[in-house]
Amino acid sequence: MALGIPPEDPPTSSFLLPADPLTPSSWRGAHMAQEGIKGPVADIQVPKDRLRRPGKAPPPPCLGPRGQGRPLSEIVGLCYSPQEPLNLQPEAMLLWLTLALLWSPTCWAQQKYGPGGGTYFSTSRDFQNDITGIRVFIGPLGLIKSIQVRFGSSWSEKYGAPGGTPQEVILLPEEHITGIYGSYKNFLRHLVIYTDRGRLFPFGKEDGNTFIAFPDESDKVLIGVCGHYKLLGITSIGFEWGYPSFLKK
Repeated sequence: MALGIPPEDPPTSSFLLPADPLTPSSWRGAHMAQEGIKGPVADIQVPKDRLRRPGKAPPPPCLGPRGQGRPLSEIVGLCYSPQEPLNLQPEAMLLWLTLALLWSPTCWAQQKYGPGGGTYFSTSRDFQNDITGIRVFIGPLGLIKSIQVRFGSSWSEKYGAPGGTPQEVILLPEEHITGIYGSYKNFLRHLVIYTDRGRLFPFGKEDGNTFIAFPDESDKVLIGVCGHYKLLGITSIGFEWGYPSFLKK
């Protein structure tokens, strides 16, 4: 069996991708888009030898530990710096996300990722506007110190520890966040945001235990963020999923 995956049906509680994920509502046109992202990531250009073109072999695989928590870049044989845009074809995107689900803990509602401890935070609910942007503050040690969420045209308060260099992404009209990949040790270190336009936006550097979070229904999107933080940064993070505003009307 390809990739060593046993030919058995997944458990009913598994949030595997639907049989036809490459639909207009999910994973189409998978590529890393630089427009709309600000901060240190914005000026990074894609090295020509990192692009995966038809008929060309992908870059050499990254080294890393085996088993759960294995870096996504190693699982799919792709090497990339979290500060470089990642360009994937739809088929590669599908393989990446599917294998990530197999190698990472299943995401349940309100599950927290990270050791936790410290002050609790949660974004306020906005029943009129969808999330339209994310701003992440990265400290000099590579720790994710705090996070802000943009609803409509307004930013939330800053949740987490003070300081850090801001990096942000502004979503396209009617674009939504449909998945989160990340890693942590004592503090949150890495986040990759997936959208329903097939775009990916990395923040921080992958290091430590990895996780991937998805909603339990294909129509749901990210509507809130919660977690804990201490003086040096965010110690745990969780994600709330719900229906976008156009489905509520």
